[in-house]
Amino acid sequence: MVLAAELHVGSGQPYSTISAAVTAANPGDVIIVHDGTYTENVDVNKSLTIKSANGYATTTVVAASANDHVFEVTANNVTIGSENCGFSIYGATGNKKAGIYLNGRTGCIVQDNRCGWDDTHNNTYGIYLENSSNNNTLTGNTASSNNYGIYLENSSNANTLTGNTVSS
Repeated sequence: MVLAAELHVGSGQPYSTISAAVTAANPGDVIIVHDGTYTENVDVNKSLTIKSANGYATTTVVAASANDHVFEVTANNVTIGSENCGFSIYGATGNKKAGIYLNGRTGCIVQDNRCGWDDTHNNTYGIYLENSSNNNTLTGNTASSNNYGIYLENSSNANTLTGNTVSS
């Protein structure tokens, strides 16, 4: 069995899914996801860093359910991706569903992810911030071929968006 994610700082133990690593993690832990394609919807309910080992060209997360966000962040101070260590994310095509979704969050970083890239690999929203108005940073992300690339709803105050590319 290929293990999906390795949890660092905490147990250092490998897990078969990203969601299993999130469940086992403690706040502040780092989860490094191995190369591959993972079919799951990941709920991030604690302050963690989740990044790929080698970037979005080799690590893809596909929604198991199109009617759920691929990554739903329900905690503050969460990082999805990092410099050259983001994910390719698609499959959240249900009503108001996103590749990466933050609602009411603060201090989160979304970096170097590719949320959608063609007509069969897309989301309704590439990245969606709702009611998230404090110190979130979106940088170096690409959102293509989604209905909405990067969408902020009631989320304008003190968020930083730099170096993102949105098309189609």
